[in-house]
Amino acid sequence: MKHPVLRLLSAILFIFVAKTNSPAQSRPDVSGFVTAAGDAGREMALLQPAIQQVNKATACLPVIGAARNLVSKAQQTGPDMTTQQYESMQRELAKIEADLDKLLGTPCPKSCRDAFGDGHAGAKGWNRFVCKLGCIKINSSAGKSGG
Repeated sequence: MKHPVLRLLSAILFIFVAKTNSPAQSRPDVSGFVTAAGDAGREMALLQPAIQQVNKATACLPVIGAARNLVSKAQQTGPDMTTQQYESMQRELAKIEADLDKLLGTPCPKSCRDAFGDGHAGAKGWNRFVCKLGCIKINSSAGKSGG
């Protein structure tokens, strides 16, 4: 199944092509071409913020992949992990969170830090990381991300 943004873009292009492909005439339909171009321009202007948000979310995929690997490692090790393993995983989570911060910027990371504090002891780091994942949300109808 295609991504919703790609489906929307395909529909826009279909409408544009349908409007500009009129039967052959002796004189080109210049006014129809100009009108359809204006329609396409407005549709692309509405679509651009959603595409930018998709690109932002896509840029976060490697960070999310690293976090998933850490989750798997923590679950496989289980609650009997050594202090050394725990501290190593905490450092890894801190690096993953820093990488996500670079991609997201502010203010969302700041609000997540305000909500869950500094440090990674216990669940703090994971809770803060999940909060920041909420900043990636895509709202294609408004073209804005929220957090």
